[in-house]
Amino acid sequence: MHSINPEFLAAYRESVQRQVELINLLAASWDMQPNEVYYNWRSQHAQAGMIVDTAWRYFFHGLECDISNQEDGRFVRIEFGPGGRADCISSFSVLQFIMTSKAPWGYYPELQAQLAYKPAPFDELSGDYHAIHALIEPLYTAKLIELADPTLQPILEQALVFTPEGSQRYELPAPDGNPNTHGFWDMMVCHRMVLKQDKQ
Repeated sequence: MHSINPEFLAAYRESVQRQVELINLLAASWDMQPNEVYYNWRSQHAQAGMIVDTAWRYFFHGLECDISNQEDGRFVRIEFGPGGRADCISSFSVLQFIMTSKAPWGYYPELQAQLAYKPAPFDELSGDYHAIHALIEPLYTAKLIELADPTLQPILEQALVFTPEGSQRYELPAPDGNPNTHGFWDMMVCHRMVLKQDKQ
């Protein structure tokens, strides 16, 4: 069994910190609360653009938002969670953060060397997705990572149906037909994970 790599844990925590900082910055530029961004970006008609008076470009896709610095290449993927929280994370998002992080943020050259699948200069696609599992698995083993909202998982399981053809799908109310549209969008991200002691 692998032990927890302290540098990786520090990078993981910083990734969460930077996600929250950047969503706060974007929310302020849209004059809304940070937890409202996930629910309201579609109504802003702004799938992509620049955060005002910064070098940060945002791009919403599906249930995530990529935010990249156009001057130095730093990159953060925000994987939204229930309640609009921005502190959820995946192996892929922390990998992207590590491969692009640099001053004035933390710099992780040893982790970059360990996780790179191609030589520098690195970008958000330079990391080896399979290599990061050896680093993240000890966090799961130590139960440091948990579901962002465990109460939603049973509800999602009840919405699972099997078609006559043998395939599976979730029968969730469509957002337009659901008076609680936040509930619909929360269900879509109820599988997202957070670091226990860093819950927002």
